[in-house]
Amino acid sequence: MANGLEERFPFLDNDLVDFAQLIPVRHKLGNFKEEVIRINENTVGEKKKYREYNDGKNVLRKAMADYIPADILNRRKQGFSAPDENWYREENNAFVRELILSSKARIHNFIDKKYITKIIESHTGGKANKRLLIWSFMVFEEWLKLHYNEK
Repeated sequence: MANGLEERFPFLDNDLVDFAQLIPVRHKLGNFKEEVIRINENTVGEKKKYREYNDGKNVLRKAMADYIPADILNRRKQGFSAPDENWYREENNAFVRELILSSKARIHNFIDKKYITKIIESHTGGKANKRLLIWSFMVFEEWLKLHYNEK
């Protein structure tokens, strides 16, 4: 995101959100009856694309049709997934291990250190993609640092 710009705050208006919730889903989504493809974020390697076509924000697209060029309005979604799967295996591996495997880590009061080690080894060894679980461990450890005082 270093060179990107994303602005969503105009859509966070309470009245607009309340209005959008009143619109029936069939008007907001196209291809509503087609089978939804589920993606397992924990698979190792490249992920399948969710959809090859636009099927969302139809009310917004129609409302903006007079203001936004059709090629922009109708282009395919360009998803972004953080490369944390590789980060935890490579350049941030030492940081992850220090944070959640060190003897100072408070997470061990709640989750067995052997289990955490097993998850990290499975991930770094390329056997499984455990990025979301590792992220959860890291966030939990940071939360514990702020809010949990050992007695």
